[in-house]
Amino acid sequence: IPPIPLDDAQIRQVFLNIGINSMQAMSQGGCLTFKTRLIRQNAVPSKVCVSIIDKGRGMSELEQKKAFEPFYSTKEDGTGLGLAIARHIIEEHNGSINLQSKPGTGSTFTIILPVARPN
Repeated sequence: IPPIPLDDAQIRQVFLNIGINSMQAMSQGGCLTFKTRLIRQNAVPSKVCVSIIDKGRGMSELEQKKAFEPFYSTKEDGTGLGLAIARHIIEEHNGSINLQSKPGTGSTFTIILPVARPN
């Protein structure tokens, strides 16, 4: 994976927020997987894709639509800020974040970030 221009602390916060949500969704146990891949454009590395996959309870379509909204939470003790903050940080890094989920099968968060341009 080539270098990605980013703020280490902010990106760490993104992975922490998503990781905590995923672990809470797998309260009965499960598997949390991180996958990375390189996206090339005209044979030149242009973006890095990071997928965070959990085998938790999953989310309905309505929950997915609201997941990145501030103060929306499916947990009684949740603030609803973790995913909203994660999306804001990723977008400030000129990236994107996507969520795919199915009730009973888990969720996949996909983050795409641009790689550093060669000098």
